[in-house]
Amino acid sequence: MRHHPGPRPRLPHGRGRLRGEESKVYQLQGKDLLLYTVNQVGWYEYITEWRFAGDGTMTMQVGATGTLSPMDYDAGDGRGWPIGKGAKDYATSHAHNVFWRLNFGLDGSPKSKVEQYDSKTTATSGRIPKTKTTRTKVTKELAGDAAAARWWRVVSSAGKNKDGHPRSYEIVPGHTTKYQGRSFTKHDVYFTEYNKCEQFASNNLRNCGAGAGKSVDKWVNGQTLKHPIVWVNIGFHHIARDEDQEPMPVHWQGFQLSPRDVTAMNPLTPPALSGHNGHTEEAR
Repeated sequence: MRHHPGPRPRLPHGRGRLRGEESKVYQLQGKDLLLYTVNQVGWYEYITEWRFAGDGTMTMQVGATGTLSPMDYDAGDGRGWPIGKGAKDYATSHAHNVFWRLNFGLDGSPKSKVEQYDSKTTATSGRIPKTKTTRTKVTKELAGDAAAARWWRVVSSAGKNKDGHPRSYEIVPGHTTKYQGRSFTKHDVYFTEYNKCEQFASNNLRNCGAGAGKSVDKWVNGQTLKHPIVWVNIGFHHIARDEDQEPMPVHWQGFQLSPRDVTAMNPLTPPALSGHNGHTEEAR
């Protein structure tokens, strides 16, 4: 477990945000639970992490380290980067494509809902710019692409928090490089209806029947989402550098599930601030 930083004062001027409040705004000390594995695949060692934070955030990421493949040096193919002295040995550039398959059971039920949010800002001369956010209910299978002001969440259909808001988790992608070389890596996220045999995003080992396809892009075929499965695709384009020898510094790719209305307040809210739920401003 890793501890978060302790209480952090932010208002040192002798008064709080509300009447009678002390001058410190802080939260309880949190902890992370980190589960990880290390697997050797070829010349790489992959570190797979699942990090559960005290505030409810879940961070999933894969880190790659190890050795540049000695079989992938070719100065003549135009695809590499010179490694070592001069420009004789070129390490081949390549892509790491990682998928996470998420099967939600919010409030004990697999019957979650999926929503997409898009925000657009318009500016009129002499007026304050306005941003409008539109919610789109994703009711059928979808191959989705990230955009500058777009995000998705998975919403519970079986429970609400103490404020009466449906519990949900927002998908927060990390930095990604979309790989166009395969049909299944051309989209950032897939939402498919649950099918027991659909276990792997590519080269699926199970037989899903004639014409079903072996990759996640083939499974988006218009089914209504009753038990949605989320496939998150995060890519890393690795252009080698001299510093990759040796051992190679770990390069990471991943995403987060951020709680949105899972609890009525921050789970790390200290007792002194427990009354700050909703509009709490008072006249001074």
